[in-house]
Amino acid sequence: MSVWTDSSPSAKPAMQQKMGTPADATPAARPEPSHIADADADDALRRHGITAVQSRSFEYAGYRYTNINDAIAAAKRNPGATT
Repeated sequence: MSVWTDSSPSAKPAMQQKMGTPADATPAARPEPSHIADADADDALRRHGITAVQSRSFEYAGYRYTNINDAIAAAKRNPGATT
């Protein structure tokens, strides 16, 4: 469970949302849902200024690494490991 520690006046609505909104809250007071349907994904990406990027990943012994040095270090620690 996370604890909200910012006590500034502007943070109080966020704290209340973090802890849960009252049952009688109006729809306008509720934050946008974090999970969206695939059909809405492109629109949400554009609206929020999010761009998709390709990245490389490295797999060794059933683990996936985004940093090649971490993958090599794991292989050195456990040579010949299998998935």
